[in-house]
Amino acid sequence: MDVEDIRKEYDNKFKIDKYRIDLVKKSNTINEMAGHLCLIFDTVVEMKPKFIVELGTGNGNSTFAFIRGADVVGCPFLTVDKDDRSYVFRETSTVGGVNIEKCLLLQAEDVELGQRWKDFTKEKGLPEIIDILFIDTDHERGHTKTEIITYVPYLSENHL
Repeated sequence: MDVEDIRKEYDNKFKIDKYRIDLVKKSNTINEMAGHLCLIFDTVVEMKPKFIVELGTGNGNSTFAFIRGADVVGCPFLTVDKDDRSYVFRETSTVGGVNIEKCLLLQAEDVELGQRWKDFTKEKGLPEIIDILFIDTDHERGHTKTEIITYVPYLSENHL
């Protein structure tokens, strides 16, 4: 291992520790249910996915963790919501100097997007195969079942 490799490894470990601190602070400002943010981040860092998709940006709490994990591992991250959540994306991505170059927020109906997934990913230059799919939309049983059926064909063998 040369000096440059050691520096990169140190910088990455520092970034991971800094992001964990950001996530704990964020969790403490939300509520007792926000403990999942560190779990999301740690899972992304450990799994090293090639592509993360979040269905349901909502108020951006999970997005906050996914953006940081995607930054550490260098993979693209797509978050989709039927409502305009651009303000959430700006807020969650600008805290702590996170690199959002590979992150995309899309206002769209997720099932309709899934039905044209191949064309969409090709058009945007994104991977077709999803390693982490996080579904957190309206929590209605029928809609969630349709989301799962729509996106399962695009999950990698090692998906989560």
